[in-house]
Order: sequence, then C-alpha cells, then structure tokens
Amino acid sequence: MLLVEDNAINAMVAEATLRRFGLSVTRAEHGREALALLSHSGRPFQLVLMDLQMPEMDGMEACRRLRAWERTQGLPHLPVVALTANALGHDRAQCLAAGMDSHLPKPFRADELLAVLRHHLGGPRAALIGPDSEAARPGHPPDAAPLDSVTA
Repeated sequence: MLLVEDNAINAMVAEATLRRFGLSVTRAEHGREALALLSHSGRPFQLVLMDLQMPEMDGMEACRRLRAWERTQGLPHLPVVALTANALGHDRAQCLAAGMDSHLPKPFRADELLAVLRHHLGGPRAALIGPDSEAARPGHPPDAAPLDSVTA
C-alpha cells in the first residue's frame, strides 16, 4: 500500500489503521515522491491512497501523471483513492476526472477505509484484509501483507 500524505498526524492515523488491517505501508509526503516510488520500485503496490493538497505536487496532478505513465509504458491500471477533507460532489467529480478511482473524505472511519480497500483490491483474498486477518494478529510481523504482492 502506498500512502501519499504530507500531514504527519493524518499519516500516522492512516498507517496505524492499515497496519491493523494487516497491510504493509510505504509513505510518500507529496506527489513527486509518490511518482518516484511508483516508477522505480517495480510496482509492488496494490493500491495508492493519495491526499489531494500537498506541497511540490498535489494529488490530482500526481494521478494525471501516473495515468499518462501507465499508458505510455503499457502498464495495468493501479487503483488510486483520493483522501481529502473536500467532501462535496464536485470535489469527487474532479478526483475521478484526474484519474482517481475513488474518493474517501477525511476524517474517515476504519470501516469506511476497509470497504474501499476491499472494493478496489477485489477477489477472494480481499476478504482477508481487516482487523481479524492473520497478519494483524499479535506475534505476526507488522508488515506482512495477507495478499500476494502484485507487480506490473
């Protein structure tokens, strides 16, 4: 999971929730850093959670560039979920127009995030994500992900 969030408190909350679900998390602080991770990492991420308002490069521009890069490289579509305090209908429409797949308003509840993750990760293994997943149990390494690593 790639979390793109510049606010340290928001990032801490999101990371803790994702780890509680048994997921491994890598954090970028702005869109430019996210694009560097996505283009040089062999694409180990299954989903991107992207804040919209960040320094250097905002989430919408980062998503537009990601989509263009996927097209030119012939790569499969990587789900991108907008995390934003902007919860109005036109905000959601702008996110979708920029190439994002979903919009999750902040602050979000753990069950809302879980529903979005399960929706976008799909398949029978998506049901393994959650606070009761094997990877989230005590004694299990915190970064062990219950899903196979998806690479493009």
